Amino acid sequence: MQKFSFRTAAAAAAAIMLLVCTGCGDTASSGGASSAAGTSAAESKALEPDVSAAEVSSAADESKPAEPAESQTEQTTSVPEDTSSEEETAAPVPVDPSALEPTEDKYEIDAYGQKLYRFTDEYNNFLKDVTFVGDSVCLGLEMYDYLPENNVLANGSVAARNIFDFTFTVNGGEYSITDAVSILKPKILIFWMGINDINLTTSEQFCENYIGLLDKVHEVVPDTKLYIASSTPSAADCEKINNAKLQEYNAALKQALADSGKGYGFIEIGKYLKDAGGALAAEYNGGDGVHLMSHAYSAVLYQVCEQLVGPVQ
Repeated sequence: MQKFSFRTAAAAAAAIMLLVCTGCGDTASSGGASSAAGTSAAESKALEPDVSAAEVSSAADESKPAEPAESQTEQTTSVPEDTSSEEETAAPVPVDPSALEPTEDKYEIDAYGQKLYRFTDEYNNFLKDVTFVGDSVCLGLEMYDYLPENNVLANGSVAARNIFDFTFTVNGGEYSITDAVSILKPKILIFWMGINDINLTTSEQFCENYIGLLDKVHEVVPDTKLYIASSTPSAADCEKINNAKLQEYNAALKQALADSGKGYGFIEIGKYLKDAGGALAAEYNGGDGVHLMSHAYSAVLYQVCEQLVGPVQ
């Protein structure tokens, strides 16, 4: 079965270390390539960069003779609201992740003891139509050659609260997020960010910012299916990003998306990365407790495929 290709670990890690930020704990994505031993990330802090309708009135025509009393009562017919277009653009509901487990038949162990998930042709073809949007953790999808540049719109320090302060590279040019997606017009957009939000916003603000972002994106690419991926877990001993708080914000976001009724989907991508206590497993820890080793992205993408395409039979 086809597998993704990877860059040399040293070159990728060096590139990521250039993304040094200050303010909210987001550092550049790190980890060793799956074809070589994992490399720890250089720890740094995240940069914090930090819409009236006109009234319309009408006058009655007083010169018109009064209608007979029996004709003054007009009959109205209730017309069902047309929701067909909303149903057509709603993101299909993902497979319930609680029924999925990282069993040994889903991956192989490489020469360095790293788990590399097996991708079917169906999975690989599906991912060609997916574009991810996110922060430095998301950026690892491109840095470690899992996906091409145009399939990953990511920058260090990006958050739901500040994404419109950033530009994203598409075909060599720099564009706002709405312009970038309008150029690419992907079939599926998956937003993967959050570590730069949880220490600076309440869960309510986080959900409001995120859904507002999806609303603006939906306006420019109405035919694209929109999903939010959960924030991946942090290590149990990570002081910058508390794992329990991450999971709290994930749960709040999942519920807010369901309550919105706007057809946006939620994908749980952290399950296969967790240890028995629900924190980021040591084998996937890129070194700072937040960023990921390169082979972790294999598990992330496999979960996306399992939930949106369906489990391998």
